[in-house]
Amino acid sequence: MRTVSFSSAPVHDRLSDGFVCCSINTDGDPSAGASVGHAPADTPGQCTQGVGKQNVQCLFLTQDGEIFHTASGFQGPEDLQRHLEAASTLFAAIRNAPDHARRIVREFHEERLTELDRDNSSRRTAPAAIAQFMTQFTHMATRGRRRNRTSVDDMFEFKTQNAEYSDNRYMVEHPLITLEEFQRNPRELVGREHTAFISVGNGGASGGQIGR
Repeated sequence: MRTVSFSSAPVHDRLSDGFVCCSINTDGDPSAGASVGHAPADTPGQCTQGVGKQNVQCLFLTQDGEIFHTASGFQGPEDLQRHLEAASTLFAAIRNAPDHARRIVREFHEERLTELDRDNSSRRTAPAAIAQFMTQFTHMATRGRRRNRTSVDDMFEFKTQNAEYSDNRYMVEHPLITLEEFQRNPRELVGREHTAFISVGNGGASGGQIGR
């Protein structure tokens, strides 16, 4: 995200204009996954929205340290821009009616869940798509067959939708949860997977070139 999303001019301008930004190092956090180290000059790898949610979460907080919106995992420039606009809209609503802030946050994310459920066919068929992909992958390895592109796309579309669905569901269940409370049990949002998040262009580490 550093080399792709946060370096995007529209994202940078929007963050500078309406947000106070900070970062927390998750190194050693038992809820985080494993990341491959890479130097700033490394070419960014291909990522889909929501990948690596054990390693990176964008949390949007009020001035009182209460989380009102989340975007877990990798967010490309356009997706991150969309979340920034949504967070701005939601924060304005909270500021205009502070006595109803919790209800506003819950209803905002309930509406987003409804929108996601309007087209949930890929989530319903995802297990079958994943099983089909794994079967074809085995055939590809043993018999030289080409994989079915649609099955692969369906699988990653499922992961993308599921990541956003879980983000919104979390905010419905925990509207305005404090950062301190979140840090006591982040697994409710980030899950229990411990997958490696490899984002360098060559798919591996930088071989001791970190910082050069």
